Amino acid sequence: MIYDDYMLWLFSIKNMWQKKIETLLTYFQTPENIYKASETILEKSNCIKAKDIAEIMESRNTFDIQKERKKLEALNIQFITEKNKLFPKRLLHISDRPRALFVRGQGIEYLNAPSAAIIGARVCSPYGIYTAQKFARELSCYQVNIISGMARGIDSAAHTGALEGEGRTYAVLGCGADICYPPENKELYDRIQETGAVLSEYPPGTRPAAWQFPQRNRIISGLSDCILITEAKQKSGSLITAGYALEKGIDVCAVPGRINDPFSQGCNKLIREGAIPVLDTSDLLTVLGISYKSLEKKQIFLEKKNEVVYSILSFHLQSIDEIAQRTTLKSGELHHILLQLQLAGLAEEPVKNCYTRKK
Repeated sequence: MIYDDYMLWLFSIKNMWQKKIETLLTYFQTPENIYKASETILEKSNCIKAKDIAEIMESRNTFDIQKERKKLEALNIQFITEKNKLFPKRLLHISDRPRALFVRGQGIEYLNAPSAAIIGARVCSPYGIYTAQKFARELSCYQVNIISGMARGIDSAAHTGALEGEGRTYAVLGCGADICYPPENKELYDRIQETGAVLSEYPPGTRPAAWQFPQRNRIISGLSDCILITEAKQKSGSLITAGYALEKGIDVCAVPGRINDPFSQGCNKLIREGAIPVLDTSDLLTVLGISYKSLEKKQIFLEKKNEVVYSILSFHLQSIDEIAQRTTLKSGELHHILLQLQLAGLAEEPVKNCYTRKK
């Protein structure tokens, strides 16, 4: 077997997670040396527990490299080790890098281009969805990759915005690359792979587990030139990603929110502690070292109800009650239309439940 085959064997061993793999490779230097080490040598290394050594010994008898390769091929998954030229160069420079990735998609070779991670709360407000989608869409127009974790809420909005901007987006999963989680994101999962990719350090078939999601956050930060948190509570997994980024010297940015909004407490706290406040896409482009230029808005054909609401909006603030008085729409439908107009770049909500046309 060659280096990649030995590494695939190492990753295929039951319960052989990143910390164990790193400990073994630090001691034995190569996966081949681990494969060829006797049980006695493995015991004397004090790298892993007895049950892990037993799994290694058993795997040598059951592992079939051809079978594993065919399984990956059937799943359209690439196994890319750190020695492969396609392995993202940014990850080579982090101390806790994954030694290999399972990748499903078309655009792994573009991961070395300018990239921004956009992350935030799973449970979020329309404002959080709007900002994540807006910044992702507009950054994509500048050929900036959007990195996120495909979780509910902000992550999903970031991927969606990137696709709206016809850019590449990459999802780092806390489960196997063959598993769509959450399951309701199946359409998004498929669309991401058309130009970008889903990535995981976990072998195919690995089910999602709570501890794996904070672990994958180091990869999200490691792949990015900057991190943008659009909405997060004071205790949020997004802040873990921000911590990884700060350790690596990566710029952390945050969208400010209302001081009494629990969804913005995490972002406001980060800004107070030195994160870069982001009010516009130009702020992010400055961080990325990209020259800002105005983007021509694409012509947007509105549905009749949307057009009615848009015609009511002006450049002066109007409350949603004022807008509702001039339409026959129910509150829920009006909220939905106003959100659509925001996502289309035609309306803004500078103050909660107060709207203007986008200048």
